[in-house]
Amino acid sequence: GYLIKMVERELENAGIPEEQVQGGGLRITTTIDKRLQDKAVEVAQQYTKKAAEGGDDEARAEDLHVALASVDTATGALKAMYGGPDYLSHPRNWATTARPAASTFKTFAVIAGLRQGFTLRSHFNGNTFTPRGDPSPVHNQGDEEFGSVSLRRALAKSINTAFVDLTQEMEGGPDAIAKAANDAGAPESKGWERNNRLALGVAEVSPVNMANAYATLANEGKRNAAHLSLIH
Repeated sequence: GYLIKMVERELENAGIPEEQVQGGGLRITTTIDKRLQDKAVEVAQQYTKKAAEGGDDEARAEDLHVALASVDTATGALKAMYGGPDYLSHPRNWATTARPAASTFKTFAVIAGLRQGFTLRSHFNGNTFTPRGDPSPVHNQGDEEFGSVSLRRALAKSINTAFVDLTQEMEGGPDAIAKAANDAGAPESKGWERNNRLALGVAEVSPVNMANAYATLANEGKRNAAHLSLIH
């Protein structure tokens, strides 16, 4: 159901009338790879069950919104997608719903930094500190302290403080990070307020758009539009 609805929306955006879509003799082929799609469903449902069992006593599988998207890095074609367990009972497609991106957003801060002349060897503050103009200190997971760290290590270890330090050291840091995300293929949504903690992932991006943005990096910086339909 989620896939069919996406196909219908793509055809509508392409200007094809609904009556032609529903009975006009078009032959529509999706980009989905059945082997990958079957695996995506299997893994997503297994993970949903496992996450519910590992949560608190009140956690239920139906309260969790696991989603998955796989994008061909060379073309932007969706190869597999999981939007939820049952379209008829839960029609919201969680694979196309923007949600906080968490630490996956840090990659865009790296791109912004490299654009401004920083390198993977540039060093930043890996310890708890209070950023300029901010009344609250920034912490790492578990309050771990790392000292001075290279950008390479900051990304590998997902060190919050280093990314806040990078953001405040860049010219127009928050705007530069947002632009890097947009350029890669992550459209702006909720939580994109320009502040020195933007890289930490309050900004919302859908799984499909995040997969496509990362595909841009794998495609040597050449962005394609994520798509599902091939019209004959």
